[in-house]
Amino acid sequence: MVVGSPATVADELERWVEEADVDGLNLAYATTPGTFADFVDLVVPELRSRGRIPAPSGGATLRERLHGAVGSPRVREDHPAARHRELAIRERESTRHRAPLHSHVASPGTASSSIP
Repeated sequence: MVVGSPATVADELERWVEEADVDGLNLAYATTPGTFADFVDLVVPELRSRGRIPAPSGGATLRERLHGAVGSPRVREDHPAARHRELAIRERESTRHRAPLHSHVASPGTASSSIP
């Protein structure tokens, strides 16, 4: 675990890369969501200033950045994964129209208890 200022954390991460040839990091959190937000807000700019993380470029999504298809944040309609998008839309629509599983309305002046 590395704790310290953005410069201290960046120093240690750079040491890991240089000494152990680390090519990626897994972040764990101490507090959520603060740990990740702090890393992004404080450490990432420090690593960028050192040339360790490239500046954001182009597209808004990872797919756009990897494939250069700016304006195409989702898979093409002919891609096999597109059918899952349609299934998810249909599932959302069907659950929207269902009555709740546990609904109970008590008459005025009566006690009500519901065990889910």
